Amino acid sequence: MKKISIFLIILFVSTSISTIFTNSAYASVGEEDITSKIQNILDKYDINEPFSEEDTQILIKYSSLNNNITYNQNKGEVSILSTSKKYFTGNDKTLALTGYVEYDSSFGKNSWKLYMDAWDTSAIKRNIRAEIKIDCVGIVNFENGSMGKIYNNTVSQASSGKVSYLTLNKTDSFTGLPIFVFYYPKATFDGVDLAGEFR
Repeated sequence: MKKISIFLIILFVSTSISTIFTNSAYASVGEEDITSKIQNILDKYDINEPFSEEDTQILIKYSSLNNNITYNQNKGEVSILSTSKKYFTGNDKTLALTGYVEYDSSFGKNSWKLYMDAWDTSAIKRNIRAEIKIDCVGIVNFENGSMGKIYNNTVSQASSGKVSYLTLNKTDSFTGLPIFVFYYPKATFDGVDLAGEFR
């Protein structure tokens, strides 16, 4: 009976999310506002802490509109190999960044290749720090189907002094069953943040 209820919870959550992920009714909502809403919710909770019902609904509603989200088609179940690659860019006056996140998921094993170039287009040397934050969301309580953050990590690379160009090229991995994965890339130039936007 317990196995059946767990299956029904996963099916219900998966069906709700997949329906929302194909809904384009909210396409006019600003991408920057959505990213900020999602990030604020994710930052409020610790790993394996259930989201409130209100935050769960907001997260599910807006995740379909956010390019920073990778929806894991296995819907929280063990699956065969799934691969995706997402590219991002950012620029503000003379500051720029570009890069990608390559994600592989297979039988509960999740791995990422994370790449970013960050530079000053006018070749002014600065203290530069490049980072990509990863948040994985999945079911944290199979009794009631509560969702929460199941993994969080920030992969970064900082210059050892003032430079005009910096490259981040790293990997990360974790074992679990995320329903979706959120990425937040940014570079910091002498304390000034520049966010990357996925395309």
